[in-house]
Amino acid sequence: MRQGDRSVRPLRADATIIEPRPAPRQLPASPVTPARTCDYGGILASVGEAAYEWRIATDCLTWSDNAAAVLGLADCEAIATNRGFARLLAPDTTETRFDAVMRTEARDEGQGVPYQLQYALQGSAGQPLWLEDTGRWFAGPDGRPRLAHGVVRAINERHAQE
Repeated sequence: MRQGDRSVRPLRADATIIEPRPAPRQLPASPVTPARTCDYGGILASVGEAAYEWRIATDCLTWSDNAAAVLGLADCEAIATNRGFARLLAPDTTETRFDAVMRTEARDEGQGVPYQLQYALQGSAGQPLWLEDTGRWFAGPDGRPRLAHGVVRAINERHAQE
């Protein structure tokens, strides 16, 4: 009988009984927040980032709850698709998420393909909102991108310094 095999077999007289391994010890919950109730949205909001998932076949763009606040929008209706999001880009934007994902020569070997870019959204009062977009896309069975996810964060101050 192999260790970990729990099937019942008659024992031979010279058989060795192998006791099952005890369950791994669970680590105690964090004194601040138990792991099962971790508020990832709150963490993202506190560091000024918003997460997204882009389902490429449907162009559906799903955002974390704090996305509108990070992006300076009233709500996320206008950015429910990647095309809608692209309509908000500043006219002089040279590289988009679509370009980084769909026009790359990189191939997904099973762990996704990382990307990182900067661009500006058309801000209120004519001031652009500069964003850094960091993500990873994953290929479908045909090798073409099927899903991308990542985070965006405002970088106006850093962009002004560069």
